[in-house]
Amino acid sequence: MNFSNAIVDAKKQQSAGNMRYTQFAALLWQAGVESYTVNVATHATTYAGRKGESHNEAGGTPRTVAAAYDSNILDAAVRASRRGELDDAAFMDKVAASGIATVEARIGDKVIIYAGHGSSYAEAITR
Repeated sequence: MNFSNAIVDAKKQQSAGNMRYTQFAALLWQAGVESYTVNVATHATTYAGRKGESHNEAGGTPRTVAAAYDSNILDAAVRASRRGELDDAAFMDKVAASGIATVEARIGDKVIIYAGHGSSYAEAITR
């Protein structure tokens, strides 16, 4: 299976069931993904492979990113997501409301970086 098809397959598996993010990240790693970056406003996503491959996906419904960073909103969104209380769309809505403009998941480094308005927050990808 090629790089792009493996990513699409991993996303289908994620949306088909109740999959934790760590399981999805493991599927992406198996597909050869080193990292991916999401533009929060447009939801356009760029995947970078460990062998130099790349895969781009167009965004979905545009979101408005808040004009200022609010760590309380982001923290609440991350905690709710970890508890399984938010689907991807609801999580990204809250991330946008916190003023975050980009989300970069560095799967190999096991970290997610949320950045916007000169601020950033790093979250470990844990089991």
